[in-house]
Amino acid sequence: MFINNEWEFLLRGSPQTLWDLSQKIGSNYFHIYEVPDFWNDCSVNDYRLKSIYCNDENDYKIVWQIGYELISLFNGARSLFDSSYWKVEIEQLWNNGLRQDYYENPDCFGLLGKPDISEEAVAHELQKAKSDIRLVLLNKATEDEGIYLIFKYFNMENNWVTYYKILESIEYLSKKEEITLSIDSEARKRFTNVANNYSLSGIHSRHGFKENLKENRTSAMKLNEAHDFIRDVAKQYIKTKI
Repeated sequence: MFINNEWEFLLRGSPQTLWDLSQKIGSNYFHIYEVPDFWNDCSVNDYRLKSIYCNDENDYKIVWQIGYELISLFNGARSLFDSSYWKVEIEQLWNNGLRQDYYENPDCFGLLGKPDISEEAVAHELQKAKSDIRLVLLNKATEDEGIYLIFKYFNMENNWVTYYKILESIEYLSKKEEITLSIDSEARKRFTNVANNYSLSGIHSRHGFKENLKENRTSAMKLNEAHDFIRDVAKQYIKTKI
């Protein structure tokens, strides 16, 4: 086992989701397990996260940032499939059984990069993660900038501005990386029509208030339809990468 540290993140979120993750082989990148009540021999929904990325780290503030990054990537990967997903959060940080001071998320974004293991070990970790597609995607997102950005955006508020950022980023990255995507032009037109139009998307429009003097003849897309459209575009891009 490559995890060689005593850092533990106490998690909160859907007990079913956390229990499900604790039952899988998972990955040393994102290893979730349950700590039962040994006295009463029962579950008390005490779920912990450990990661190889915390190896050789002594500063609790750095460890908090690692935890925030891993959790945000997992939540982004999960939100790719379900926009109403109950997000996982970090409740506490422990080191060798001692509770650490709380450190607020500084929003210092950046790729975690490949952990300090061999390429063969990275491949082995990816193979282990295949018990859950979310873990496969998380492993990839630690090194691939495109997948990383998509998950960071999917972890943000579900609104027209966020979805437009995802579309814009994917189209730019696809052109840069010479990836061909099949995007429904009619659906894209319906999406941008609402995303750019204050009269249709209100305060979440990409543009500020502006009176619409012309009749808008394009059928308005709903937010849940926008999620499905952007999700499908994102899935296309990600499939080409993994």
